[in-house]
Amino acid sequence: GLGSVSVVPVSWGAWSEYEKGFDYTCQGGHVLSAWKSESDNGFWGNRQDRKFRFQCAEITGATIARSVYSSWTEWKAVINTPCGDDNQGIMGVRSERSGAG
Repeated sequence: GLGSVSVVPVSWGAWSEYEKGFDYTCQGGHVLSAWKSESDNGFWGNRQDRKFRFQCAEITGATIARSVYSSWTEWKAVINTPCGDDNQGIMGVRSERSGAG
């Protein structure tokens, strides 16, 4: 187990922009604790895009030793990246915009 570890959510970051990629990483000693999204299908459903907002949590009683990137998720696929065990967390997320409309 982890022993006496505390994970305390802090404020939400800014919204990403529609029709643009983003790269959100928590500051040192923090991991992602929540995210939310809003969709905008635009007039007549032309845009069909989402924007995202992320929240990080401060970790005390543990040290983040290293970070690695997972593989890319296919377009329109479900994101399913488990942390693996109690000693792992997600520190950031990145997305690239592809195509028009």
